[in-house]
Amino acid sequence: MSSTDVGIVGAGIAGLSTAHALAERGASVTVYERGRPGEAQSGGESRIFRHAHGDRRLVSFACEARRGWRDWEEEFGRELLSRDGVVALGPEAERRLRVLEEAGGVRARGVDTAE
Repeated sequence: MSSTDVGIVGAGIAGLSTAHALAERGASVTVYERGRPGEAQSGGESRIFRHAHGDRRLVSFACEARRGWRDWEEEFGRELLSRDGVVALGPEAERRLRVLEEAGGVRARGVDTAE
């Protein structure tokens, strides 16, 4: 009978990333999932990776997380996070653009009415 150091319930992004991190540190990990991995809360076409926050710390956290995703892409040899852009509109757009510029690490620019 085999043994495991850690059992993880759920094979979504949180469970799989936790299992991966523990395995990299030498732990024996078993992931339990009742369905297909990634098809519950982690599934779907509308997941958002957002950089445009009103708080510079959240922008920094998002940039750090994005670097982690890019590292996984290198390790696994496949795109995990699309490189699509976003357009922000409304009264918060200009303020959030300033926060992005202050935080750094995110390519962002204003678009005028001519564009």
